[in-house]
Amino acid sequence: MSMGSVQRVAGLYAEQALAVLEKIRAAFEERGWPTTAPQDEGTDDYRWGFSIEPQCPFCGEVAYPRSADRTPERPHNPAQCPLCGEEGSWDAFGGLAVTLSMGLAFEYGDEPEDGITFRIDAVAEGGRILAQLAPYNYTPECWVSASDPEAVEERFALIAAVDPFEFMETVQGVMT
Repeated sequence: MSMGSVQRVAGLYAEQALAVLEKIRAAFEERGWPTTAPQDEGTDDYRWGFSIEPQCPFCGEVAYPRSADRTPERPHNPAQCPLCGEEGSWDAFGGLAVTLSMGLAFEYGDEPEDGITFRIDAVAEGGRILAQLAPYNYTPECWVSASDPEAVEERFALIAAVDPFEFMETVQGVMT
């Protein structure tokens, strides 16, 4: 299989992927979630992402802010937040990563050989998936040919249309 068309698509959509992530990151920041800037995370794959620091999903307190009274040894005190004692509290939350990736059909033994798809994932430390947008996942329509610019554009448009606040609220809803 020629990786040329796949690499071409990754190059063409890298800037757009970062722009989509920036919209999502801005939604988290607007609601007080401390984030890092979106960046290219691909080494052996095609992935872009940003991170969110650990924080209490109930009161919004950052678990380990850079201040004298909060350290990893002395984190947010749940006794100061009437909601933090609830089951499923932030104690199990060590932060999360939001990524936009381009999957490759051949890695799953699927067709077409140059098939690609895009997806957005929000994954907590430890691997728990909190939110995901994966158009046509687990269906024959999952993959589009990287050599079909129109199909690639249509697939990416589904990702680019994500409502950043809805995505952020889905993550927050799963955590609380």
